[in-house]
Amino acid sequence: MKKRALIVLATVALFLVLSPGQARASADTGYRPDRDGFGFANFGDPVTVAGVDLNMLAGVGFHDEIFSHTGHCFGMAVASVQRYGNGNGSIGLAAEDVMPEIDRIQTEQSFYYIADFFRPPFGEKTYDCSREYARLLARLSEGRPAVIGVYSSTGSYPGHAVVAYKIETAGEKSYIYVYDPNFPATLRDYEEEPMIAVYDAEGGTFLYDNGRTFDEMRLDDVDGTGVVLGKTLSAGFVGVPCMAIALLIWRPLSRRHH
Repeated sequence: MKKRALIVLATVALFLVLSPGQARASADTGYRPDRDGFGFANFGDPVTVAGVDLNMLAGVGFHDEIFSHTGHCFGMAVASVQRYGNGNGSIGLAAEDVMPEIDRIQTEQSFYYIADFFRPPFGEKTYDCSREYARLLARLSEGRPAVIGVYSSTGSYPGHAVVAYKIETAGEKSYIYVYDPNFPATLRDYEEEPMIAVYDAEGGTFLYDNGRTFDEMRLDDVDGTGVVLGKTLSAGFVGVPCMAIALLIWRPLSRRHH
């Protein structure tokens, strides 16, 4: 009887642990938006310079993320994680004090994705939410906050970057707590009203809503090698046509001097 009772108790305990109604912390890095996020909201660069409307001059796609940025969410997310790793909070910093670093990180991301686009097979890559979630959970389980890119499968809105710092699971669903650079803790109480993305293991689906709906995610790692390659490719795109034009101009001029 004792043995049977122990088996029953163990079964009940296991059921309570795995029950969808019983949330349990799967990973918590210790990062907190009200201390480690920035106190100002994400912002983009102006579309008008010296009275010239760049959209009119170069089209609405002029924000190529190298010369001008539509937003600095990635730069803000990465900078806040780096500062957290160094034991520094970010909430009290003024935008002008950290803007050079944030802008540099944002620009490096752009160069990296230029290189990423040309890695075989060429073209836009597809990402599996299940695989990306597994990578995310592993990262957070190591105690490291992770920057994740969130995207819309419809392509109706550009991607966005947030910091994932904590995961709680309940049954098949995992609740990913994020710091969203669009919503600073100076304007939002993350303790009372956290921003949460939901991953459903049963369907392998992801959902995040910050006023816009995102249903795809990927771990947003940017390495230095990719940045250098992107800069080299960009220089080639600009340099080769310029060299060709210079050659076309130089050849007729050189003939005149003979």
